[in-house]
Amino acid sequence: MRGIYLFSILILLLCSPAVANDCPARPVTIHGESLSPLLHDGAAVMMKPVSCAGAVRRGDLVVFHTGAHDLPVIKIAKALPGDRFAVTANGTIRVNGEDTHNSTGTPYVLPPSSRAMLESYQRNYKGVLPGGTYLLLGDGANGVIDSTRIGLVHASDFIMVGTAPQ
Repeated sequence: MRGIYLFSILILLLCSPAVANDCPARPVTIHGESLSPLLHDGAAVMMKPVSCAGAVRRGDLVVFHTGAHDLPVIKIAKALPGDRFAVTANGTIRVNGEDTHNSTGTPYVLPPSSRAMLESYQRNYKGVLPGGTYLLLGDGANGVIDSTRIGLVHASDFIMVGTAPQ
């Protein structure tokens, strides 16, 4: 599977306590195409260790650990704790009553085979993201390692945060 992965050693160095006190953003190289067309393989984005990045905002890039892959993954925060979310009957992902879109304005519409994870969270949490959890997506709804496959991601799994390019 192709995805966007970062080198673990680089992440560990950037997130060391010594760096947290003096916390400039650092370039991180994207590997894979799951953030395309927003960011392509080989692009660099500026990221800060989560310990000094401040609050994650909708649209931010987030690097996080997941049991679905050995290396950290980077995705886009599409919904924040307390946001209302739903997967509609046609598979559209909605946040706070609005359809979610990728960087080209295309709505995220999941095929039936990719809806189960988010529909389960929707039922169990009555359509509201619990405290500390985020809906993280790639830049397309094409089955990448994101919340459609691994579910909501807890902030304790975050490593780095950055602003997505406009």
